[in-house]
Amino acid sequence: MAGQSHSIRCPEHGYYYNPDEAEGCVKCLEGPVESDLAPVATSGGRRFLNLSLVFKLAVVFGLGWAGVKLSQSFFGAMAERGTEVHAATQETAGRIDPALVRSQMEAMEALVYAEQVDQFAHGGRIQRASMILYSAVMAASNPLLGSLHGRKIVAFGSAAAQYEDVGYSTIRMDQVRKDWEDLRADVFWDVDWFRTPNR
Repeated sequence: MAGQSHSIRCPEHGYYYNPDEAEGCVKCLEGPVESDLAPVATSGGRRFLNLSLVFKLAVVFGLGWAGVKLSQSFFGAMAERGTEVHAATQETAGRIDPALVRSQMEAMEALVYAEQVDQFAHGGRIQRASMILYSAVMAASNPLLGSLHGRKIVAFGSAAAQYEDVGYSTIRMDQVRKDWEDLRADVFWDVDWFRTPNR
């Protein structure tokens, strides 16, 4: 082991080397290794970098939050308007165009608003007119809508006949007219040729 008698241990890296042949161990001879990465910023630079990042995140978050609020407001208003339009459409679609049965409607209104009323026959005339109007409505509209509103028309005519049969000295035309106006508002679109409401 004669070669090892001249070897000494590197105090920095712990490797043995021959001082006669080298000025240091293999690690010493490699020299300092330069990193390809940029130097790490000082603590002050890191603080600046962190503050910049926080500011950018705050701006992004703020814009995002404002966008969400704006979207909620816009879509909320659109949804509310859409609901109103849908409700109005459904209400209109749920009624019948009186022009489709105008002659029957005018005949009914002539009876309902007649100035001279025959006590013992007028209710029966209104009931017969309601059956004619019912048939016209069923023919002029889809079966579901016609059936839904047709039952109301028939019920109105039956009630008018009952007002006559209960022993009143005269038929209760004020109640008949009120019932007709309620039915008209519920079943048919409003048009300018309807009689003026009695109420």
